[in-house]
Amino acid sequence: MAVPLSEFHPYVLLYAVGCPIPLANRALIETCVDFATQSLVLEEVDQQDVLPGEIDYVLGVPPSSQIVKVRSVMFNGRPLSATTHEMVRYAPALIAGSSGEANVVSGTPVVFYQRELWRPTVTIYPASNTFVAGGLVTAFWYAPTVSAESVPDVLFTNFRAAIVDGALERILRVAGQPFSNPTEADRRGVLYAAGVRNAGALARSGQVVAASRVTPRMFAV
Repeated sequence: MAVPLSEFHPYVLLYAVGCPIPLANRALIETCVDFATQSLVLEEVDQQDVLPGEIDYVLGVPPSSQIVKVRSVMFNGRPLSATTHEMVRYAPALIAGSSGEANVVSGTPVVFYQRELWRPTVTIYPASNTFVAGGLVTAFWYAPTVSAESVPDVLFTNFRAAIVDGALERILRVAGQPFSNPTEADRRGVLYAAGVRNAGALARSGQVVAASRVTPRMFAV
């Protein structure tokens, strides 16, 4: 579920009278992106079929969201080790193809990596030589994009106070406005930083249950 940024307005505009709505929304979404990126409270679990010879798998990232970091990848119940594109590309067992990419070797996948961090795709190596229904399970942390007009509801229901503090820090720091207040902005910034730390601790302890879900995506065979 997602909530529009406007849900935060009563909690923000009360302390920034006269703040234009576009400025409030910009401060809110920038805060939500930063909060999710730093605290890692938003986690998704993607499950999909493994296809013979296929190494690239597009993840089911929630709408208006971006991957922050891949947490883990499991193949047929076994964890894959994280590596880099360069390590696989220049491995002795590989032969460079005409495209500059390494030729794919089939077998049982043992490692995973991301070619580009901004792409919602994981690559496994070697490619599986068999079809495995629901055999690839990827857990990843994500955050809203800066263009999002709504955010995951857990940010509102569980972390609203911290998000409001972070947005007000940005808004009150704008100079030359009736609502400008650098001193209060500093205070809100301290509260926001503490909120990020507390949320991060909760995420590491596995207590942010509402932020995680499983998205199965299977292919017909």
